[in-house]
Amino acid sequence: IAEHYHMNLEQAIALKNQGKLPEDYESAVLEPFKDMILLQIKRTLQFFYSTSQHGFVDHILLAGGMARQSGLAALIQEQLGVTTTVANPLSHMSFGKKVNLDVINSDAPTLMVACGLALRHVE
Repeated sequence: IAEHYHMNLEQAIALKNQGKLPEDYESAVLEPFKDMILLQIKRTLQFFYSTSQHGFVDHILLAGGMARQSGLAALIQEQLGVTTTVANPLSHMSFGKKVNLDVINSDAPTLMVACGLALRHVE
């Protein structure tokens, strides 16, 4: 976003978080980015298949900020024929009444590393 629209990273993040992206954002930035992600996953799978004894991948789990992108998991699943879901490391956790569950669930895919590190010392 920042590169395409010639702005700094903070401005791009603010526009994205506020939902105030330019009208051509989807066609000019998002769709090409989704295509690039899909290509990278295809290449990764090809490398995996060529270097592994395993003949197939039966599930792709998306994590990180882009995993929240609407339609990305469905696009990957449709194009690759592999079940694809968005990670939610918080799905089996309980929260206090004051916690905004909409925000927590929206941010869940971005919290994989944090949850993993938090659980690292739990025994």
